This record gives sequence, structure tokens and C-alpha cells, in this order.
Amino acid sequence: MNHIEHKIEIKLSIQEINKETWNELRKEINNPFYEWEWLYNLELSKSVSRQTGWQPLYFIAYENEEICGIAPLFLKNHSYGEFIFDQSFAKLAQDLNLNYYPKLIGMSPYSPINGYEFLYKENKNKIEITNSLIKHIDDFALKNNILSCNFLYVNEDWGKHLQSLGYQEWINTSSEWKNNGEKTFDDFLSRFNSNQRKNIKKERKSISKQNLEIKIHTEEDINLEMVQKMHNFYEQHCLRWGVWGSKYLTSEFFENILENKRNLLFFSASRNDSERTIAMSMCIKNEKYIWGRYWGSQEEVLNLHFELCYYQPIEWAIKNNIESFDPGAGGKHKRRRGFFAKSTKSFHKWFNKNMENIISPWLNEDHMAEMKPITYKSRDGLTIHGYLTLPKGSNGKNLPVVVNPHGGPWARDTWGYRPEIQFLANRGYAVFQMNFRGSTGYGREFWEISFKEWGKSMQDDITDGVKWLINEGIADPNRIAIYGASYGGYATLAGLAFTPELYACGVDYVGVSSLFTFMESIPPYWELYRTMLYEMVGHPEKDKELLASASPLLHIDKIKAPLFIAQGANDPRVVKSESDQIVEALKNAGIDVPYMVKDDEGHGFYNEENQFDFYREMETFLHTHISQ
Repeated sequence: MNHIEHKIEIKLSIQEINKETWNELRKEINNPFYEWEWLYNLELSKSVSRQTGWQPLYFIAYENEEICGIAPLFLKNHSYGEFIFDQSFAKLAQDLNLNYYPKLIGMSPYSPINGYEFLYKENKNKIEITNSLIKHIDDFALKNNILSCNFLYVNEDWGKHLQSLGYQEWINTSSEWKNNGEKTFDDFLSRFNSNQRKNIKKERKSISKQNLEIKIHTEEDINLEMVQKMHNFYEQHCLRWGVWGSKYLTSEFFENILENKRNLLFFSASRNDSERTIAMSMCIKNEKYIWGRYWGSQEEVLNLHFELCYYQPIEWAIKNNIESFDPGAGGKHKRRRGFFAKSTKSFHKWFNKNMENIISPWLNEDHMAEMKPITYKSRDGLTIHGYLTLPKGSNGKNLPVVVNPHGGPWARDTWGYRPEIQFLANRGYAVFQMNFRGSTGYGREFWEISFKEWGKSMQDDITDGVKWLINEGIADPNRIAIYGASYGGYATLAGLAFTPELYACGVDYVGVSSLFTFMESIPPYWELYRTMLYEMVGHPEKDKELLASASPLLHIDKIKAPLFIAQGANDPRVVKSESDQIVEALKNAGIDVPYMVKDDEGHGFYNEENQFDFYREMETFLHTHISQ
């Protein structure tokens, strides 16, 4: 089949494109936000314009003088109204001395509507049309020194083709309610547990107790007065949020939507003893979906927002066999009211090599080492859960191992991507993480049995895990290191002091060396926590012998393995003296201890240069002691 050359033109207004032609091409994007009428209203009302930072750029593809494809884009000089928060990209551009704005955006202005793609004439080759349009868009960006092109809320299948054209995927989340075939709102409530049902019923009942009348308005009764009220509510609500609630849509926009009333759905609240409307929400609809978009209230009424923006639309959707309801961006509280999180994909390309080289090598799953869940038994019969990450391509046998106890200690390790774990695995080490007793997520009893067990049974759980690795043939017993931060740093010191035969070296990162000085240095903002710490760790006087037996500093003579220590000079929780004192004690014992102190850091290193220094030093240290 011969490749078709498409002629491409750019139009600066939708008014330059025939309405019937546009609507014929956009049929597959089945929502009102891409109708010619909606976009025309945005322009006509001056809600979208060069002055508002949304300059329309419609790339038109022609085949034999007939429009066969349209790419709706906007040239933007800010990031407002997108709901894809790209501040990190903008900051990177600034650091590289690049102009982040203007940028090219493909989406429905001010509306995070899933399903964006180009518009295509029926029975035409979509791939060839897309390729032609993208090539012209990329050339336009390069010619005009535009740093990026960004397609937001993209149709997933269409996005896969964008990836083949050099665009990088970025996943965010949105909220959605799905119709599961319920016939009534009570049927919908059956999705929840009894407490959740009770809370929703309580929220709805509070509306009737506050002498409020709720009304539903469809195209038959929506008039000019009503849309003007809606604009006032929208304006008032935006003003409450300052710059984050920037008022994008003009009063003219609301008045003009009367031209297309079939897509409108309003919910209002008024006092039973008055005709005065005190709150309204506005939804956009078609035959299958509704989208919640704007709302406002003149009074602070408990739960009224939930009623008008969530419960009433859901109830209406159930009655009218609507398939799904998109309530708008943001709001974790939506999860408790029937909405679930849904992935939202956007695709980005940068037309500067420095920018691209930093961002584009986004992590390739094929390059990652696999993290596998494991279990083993402690010496007193507990089941200990953990994770084992093996170097990619290894046979999993007789490996150098980095044992990595987590901080907290009343926290936990979870499955997922961690840069330093992948870094260590990439250097050829198996990485062993374990949720020793006291780790959260395993119930109260598992947590409480860790009280006053620092260096005791908590450390035994780590030791038992290491022995399990050896018995399984995974670990080379002569090439085992232990590394951790905060409590993990303490566990490193405890491992070297109390089981010196087990480890070839250790890395202590902002770790506790003495439980006495640790308890003495409790910061003021933890003062209310002091009594609880006495119960969980031990009292410096009442539990003196216990703390002494568990403090690595007081058992310095037992430490034989090389040790690398890193510390932030301004650490408020594990103060610098914790590391100073063990470094001094080890040096007095004739042991050379590499000691990295960063004057501009606290409890951990957050400056990237300092992080690079630390990991470079740790890499060299581990290579010296367990890679051979």
C-alpha cells in the first residue's frame, strides 16, 4: 500500500473549521467536551484565548483536499486548568536554563476528560494520519523553540501509538463511579460495609434535617436565570481558593451553554420556606455518562457538597441507566462515597536533548531486578515476612548479600520500587529486607512483643533471616554486609556488635549507637512521646541494665568488621553525637572507620549531591569488602 502524503494546515480558531465536518470527525470521542459547539463557546466567551493562556492551534490533515484528521491543541503560557501537575518538569527546565513555557497541550480546556485523541474521518487510515500530524506538530515545536508537547487524559489504545512516536507515558489517577446494575440508591449502598452505609445515610439525612429542598433540573427547565446563578456560585467558589481556584470561565460562557441544553444537568438546594437557591452543582451529560464539573454555595451547610455533587448525581445516574459518573479532579474523600481510583495517562515529548536525556530514560521494567516476597521462621516460632531482591541474571546461589533492616522501627518494608535496592542489586548484591517483630501491618500483638526488645528478639529476627539465607544457599557466608538508616543504622551496629561472626562489614546511616544518649536527646516536639518511648524502648534508670546490654557503644570491643558511618550534622532525632561517639570509640580501639558528615543535612540526606556522595562511597566500601 502506498503511503499517503497529507497536507497539514494550522487554524487559530475553531470558527475556521466547518461545524458539521468537525462533529462528524469527533464521533468516536463520545463526550460533549469535544463538540464543536462546546469549544466554540469557550472561544466566543473569551474563556479560551491567547490572553487567557490557551491559544487554540488546530492542526488539520487533508487527503485529496478533504479534511481527514484534526489535532486539537493549545499553546499555553502556564499550567493552570490542566489538573496534571507538571511543576517538577518546569523546575527541571529552569535548572537547565530553558523556557518551559509556552508549551503545546492536547486536552479539553479546564476539563480533565479521559479519552483524548485526534479526530478522524471514518474509514481513513488513523495511523498514517496520526503520523503525519505528529510529525508536523513536532516540526512546529522545533521551529518555534517550544520545549514540549503534552497530550493529557489520553485514550489508552491511542496512547500506545504515541509511545512508538517517541512520547513518554506518565500515569496519574482520577475518580469514577461505575453502574453495577443497581436499581435504587439503596442497592448502591449495598457495596459498602455497615459502618460506611451508616455514614452515608447519616450525611444524606442531615440535609433533610436542615430544612433544605433539593431539585433536579434538566433541559426542560434550565433557563437564563438559572445559568446566571450557576456562574455566580462558580465564581464565589473559585474565590474561596485563591489562585488554586482560579476563575477560568466567563459569565458569557455560562449564558451561551443554553444553546446546547441537552447536555446540561443541574442540582440545586433551597430553603423549604424560601425560593432562594443557596447552592448549585452543574453536570454535563450524554446518553451514557455524566461529568460533575462546577458547584458553589452561599452558605456553609454540613454535607451539602456531598449531596449535590455526589449522591444526587449517582441517584439520578442509577434511575437513568447511566454507565459511569466522573465527579471531577482531586478529592480522596470520594473513595469513601462510591468512587474508585482510575489510572489516567498522559504522554509527553521534550524537544531539548538535555531535558530529554534526564526525563526520557524513565525506568524500564526489563532493567529492574525482581523483588520477591519471602517468609522464614524466627527462633521462637514467629513467621517473619520479608523481601529478597536478586541481581538480574544471577542463579540466586552463593551471592554477596546486603542485609537491609528498615528504620522506624515501628514501620515496615513493602513490595515496590526503591532506588537504593535496585542500585545495590545492579551492583551484583542480593538485598534482603525483613519485617522483624514490631513492624507495622501485622497486628497489635506482633507490634507489642517488640517493646523493650531493641538488640534482643528484634535483632534475633534479623539474625535468623540471615541464617535462613545461608541455609538456603542464597548467601555466601563470607560476603554478607548489613546496612540501614535510623533504627536500621542501630540494627547495623547491633549486628556487628552482637553477632560479629555473621557480617563482613556494615554501613550505619544516621543510626543510634547508645540507647542512653538516644533517650536523653529526645527533641522538644517529641516530649509528649517520652513516656511512650520509655515503655517501648526502656527507661534510662528503671531499665538501666537492659539499655546497657542493648547499646552497641558499650560493646565496642566486640566489633571487628569494617564500618562506614554517614551522619547529618543537623539531625534533630538521631543527633550527630550518636555517630561521633561510636566513631571515636572505634578509632580508640584501633579500627579505621570512614565517616561522612554533611553539614547541610538532617535525618537523612536530601540534597542530591550529598546523596550521590553517599552512594558512591558506599558502593566503593561494599566492593572492597564483599565483592571479592
